[in-house]
Amino acid sequence: MRYIEIVGSVVAWDIKLTLWNVFCIGKFTKENVADWLADYAVKHHSLDAGWFPVDFHAVCGEQDIPWATKEGFECYTAHKENRPYLGAPLSRGQ
Repeated sequence: MRYIEIVGSVVAWDIKLTLWNVFCIGKFTKENVADWLADYAVKHHSLDAGWFPVDFHAVCGEQDIPWATKEGFECYTAHKENRPYLGAPLSRGQ
């Protein structure tokens, strides 16, 4: 399995990673995935719409990069369960 679960300023989403995505990320580290996500957000989404990644969880085979914050995990879980997230607002650099 290869995927990234992402929480932005106002939206949560996920990406199924292709082999090309993994190649572009390079070594599967938190820093490299964060850099790739920032580049992806700029190229594919409007930053004004809250698409810029705030927190993420990434998996590539046996490698698992956990959520940086409990709030990121809770926000993403609420999104997947179609319920409102009632926790503290997320912001970049948290």
